[in-house]
Amino acid sequence: MQKQNSFSRLKLAAWAGILFFILTTLRLIFIALTGAQFSPNLNSLLLLLTLISGIVFSYGFVEMGRLARNRLLEITSWVMVALLFAALLAFLFLPILTKEISSVSAQSNAPTEQAAANPLSNVDASKIQQARQQALEEALTNSFGTILKGLFLMWIVLSLLLGVYYIVFGIALLNLNEDRGLAITTGILEIVSGSTLIIFLGFLIKPVANLFEIALLFRYHKRFYESERKEQLLKGPRQTKSARKRSRKSAHKH
Repeated sequence: MQKQNSFSRLKLAAWAGILFFILTTLRLIFIALTGAQFSPNLNSLLLLLTLISGIVFSYGFVEMGRLARNRLLEITSWVMVALLFAALLAFLFLPILTKEISSVSAQSNAPTEQAAANPLSNVDASKIQQARQQALEEALTNSFGTILKGLFLMWIVLSLLLGVYYIVFGIALLNLNEDRGLAITTGILEIVSGSTLIIFLGFLIKPVANLFEIALLFRYHKRFYESERKEQLLKGPRQTKSARKRSRKSAHKH
C-alpha cells in the first residue's frame, strides 16, 4: 500500500512539473510583454500557483530517491522542498508584516502631520519636510554605489549557492540505476546549468533540464509500477502453492 502511494505521488509530481513549467513560462512572457503594467493580482496568483506546483514537483524526487534507494537524491530534493516552502510562507505573510510596519510608521508620523495642520507651525513643518527630503536625496546619492555593490555581491552568493545545489542534484541523478540514458542526460543538464548559472547561461539550460526531469518522473513511475505488478504476479502462484501444501498437510492430519 505504501509503494502504491509512492507511485501515485510520482505521477502527481510529474503533472505538477508540467504545471510548474507552464506557469513559469507564462509569467516570464507576461512580464516581458507588459513590464510594469503587468497586473499585480495576476502576478501574485501565478507566483502562488508556481510555488505550490514547484513544491509538489520537487517532492516527487524525494519519493524517487526513496524508491531507488538514492539517499543523495532524497536529501537534495528535501532541501529544495524546504526552500520553496519557505518562499511560499514569505509570499503569504510578508505583505501582512509590511502593512503592520507601514501602519506603525504612519502612527509615528502623526505628530508631524498635526504640527503641519497648525497655522502657527506651518513654517517649521515646511522646513522640516525640506530638510528630510534633502537628507533623503543625499543618502540615496551616496548609497547608490553601495546598493549596486550589495546587489552584485548578493547575486554572486545566490548564484553560487544555487549553482552548487544544481550540481549536487545532478550528481544524485547520475547515480540512478534505472533508465541510465535519461537519468544521465538530466543529470548532465543540471550540472551544466549549475556551473553556468553565474553567467546567466544556466537560466536558459535549467528549463530544458526541468523538461527532462518531468520525463524522468513519468518514466520512473511506469518502471516502478510495472516492477511492482510483476512481483505481485510472481507472488500469486507462490501463495497458491503454499496454500495447497497447507491444505494437503491439514487433510493428512485429519
